[in-house]
Formats: sequence, C-alpha cells, structure tokens
Amino acid sequence: ANPRLIYAQLTGYGPGYNRVGYDAVLQAEAGFMHLNAASLHDAPQKMPVAFIDLFAAHQLKEGILTALYQRERTGLGCLVEVSLFDSALASLANQGATWLTTGNDPVPLGSGHPGIVPYGTVYRAADGQRL
Repeated sequence: ANPRLIYAQLTGYGPGYNRVGYDAVLQAEAGFMHLNAASLHDAPQKMPVAFIDLFAAHQLKEGILTALYQRERTGLGCLVEVSLFDSALASLANQGATWLTTGNDPVPLGSGHPGIVPYGTVYRAADGQRL
C-alpha cells in the first residue's frame, strides 16, 4: 500500500458497529429532539436540518485537512475516522459542561441557547409587532 495514502471513513456509530446511521434517529438517541422541544411538557422535536450529518461531514473534512498537513510534515498518510454518533455527542459540549458543573439535567430550549440570553429571541411589542 502507498504509505502517503490518506483515506477517510464516516460511519453511523464507529468501527465495530454494523448499524446504519440516520440523522433523525441519531437526533433522538443523542438527545437533540428532547433539547429542541419548546418545554418539558412538549413533544420532542426533530431539528429542521440534518445537523448531525452536517457536523460529522465538517469533522471529517477537518480530519482530512489535518491529515494532509501531517503528510506534508512526515510524508505519511493515515486513516481518518468519524462517526455520526460521536459527532452528535461532541456537539453537546455546552449541555455536558452544564451537567458536570451544576448536576442539572439539560432542559428543552426550543431555539434558545443554554448560555446566551437573549439569543435570537423574538419579542412581541404592545402594538403587536414583533422585534
């Protein structure tokens, strides 16, 4: 084999798992649908975009770019591995950090942000207009 070869692998759940990854299923398994609900009393909501697919593709691209840089320095290629599930969990860093520091479980925020308020919040003025 060519030692300079860089090859990439994107799976649903990582090496050793013979399970297909599907964005909507991973949104549920990783907790995104829970977090995307408007409140604890509302049904879980799927995100309107295949976010996990996009995030995993971004991570794979970053891994390939890093491998290219490494190859320029060392002359050696490598395998870049990314899974949809690991990407989903990595993107929940804010919620994980909050749980680790407070012990509080993440709560549904709808389109809100766990640490920035207001964050794209739409308010209704007295005359009915939205700000």
